[in-house]
Amino acid sequence: MILLILILKTFGGDGIYIGRNATGVSYSSRINVSQGILNNNRRNGISIISGKDIIVENVTIKNTNGTNPMAGIDLEPNLPDEFLYNINLNNISTINNKIDGIKIVFHKLVNSSNILININKHNDIGSPNPLTVVGYDYDTKAKGILNYSSAKWNNNKNIRIQRKLSKDIDLNIQKIDINGRLYNKNINISNIQR
Repeated sequence: MILLILILKTFGGDGIYIGRNATGVSYSSRINVSQGILNNNRRNGISIISGKDIIVENVTIKNTNGTNPMAGIDLEPNLPDEFLYNINLNNISTINNKIDGIKIVFHKLVNSSNILININKHNDIGSPNPLTVVGYDYDTKAKGILNYSSAKWNNNKNIRIQRKLSKDIDLNIQKIDINGRLYNKNINISNIQR
């Protein structure tokens, strides 16, 4: 399914919600969200709760505010059988979202190997946390990869890591320009959170 958007604004919840499909399968698949602006949505600009082969590209999400989590894009499964597999966010701009530009929450994926997320060319202006990653309160067997590269952040704090990550989730971060200073090392933070 291809979804071309022009402007989605002032929704009482999420601008776009991708989750379990209507036939009872625990994920939606092959969705492409391309072009457009999501502005002033109350909860999240885009929520990806469970998906496989999802592409979000060339989208601007701004001014998300009202009720938590208040992220431009929130990847946050609700149940252990859900997926964040082959999720690709390309050329995303997040601007002045109340809490996070992009938020990724793993803690419901307890024994999952359903994690593969690629984020390339994320630009954030003014969201307090351009990238937040939430891990686990306990040991888990979750496995996967999060690749994050070629980002530009202005007027932000920093990467926010909450809870510890599974030892088998690789978080690879590279080529980030923070307020005009380029960080060009590949950072694998999964080893830090043990």
